[in-house]
Amino acid sequence: MINQQLIFIDIDAHTKEEVFEYIAKVAVNNGIVNQTSIIIEGLHYRESLSTTGMIDGFAIPHAEVADLKESVVIIIKLKEEIDWESLDGEKIKFIVAMLVDKDSKNKEHLTTLSTIAKILMKQENRDLLHKANNQEEIYTIFEKLL
Repeated sequence: MINQQLIFIDIDAHTKEEVFEYIAKVAVNNGIVNQTSIIIEGLHYRESLSTTGMIDGFAIPHAEVADLKESVVIIIKLKEEIDWESLDGEKIKFIVAMLVDKDSKNKEHLTTLSTIAKILMKQENRDLLHKANNQEEIYTIFEKLL
């Protein structure tokens, strides 16, 4: 589910809203969905239930979206940390976003989301990801851990 082409480094976003807009644009530009608004609405809805800001600078925003061509993980490492209402109160710099088909009977995404959350709970994994400086390094880390 991790695609190296959907890993982005040093993204200049200053708010959670700008991150959601970036995720939506990536999804449209890669033919995953036709409209940015459906992604942004889905991410906002999920965030309204409870924060997706984890700990130590990581967030895992996710949304179930109608008319999605395929479920994807989009990974973003920001240039600067941003506010996100994280569980530890710290700012966020690393986003692992997941978009899944709302109508899919396949619930594989729940396993993937759980696995990603477990990976991010381990300090040594967070440290590796924070130190990674390019797409290939981040991709390799996730491939080894998933």
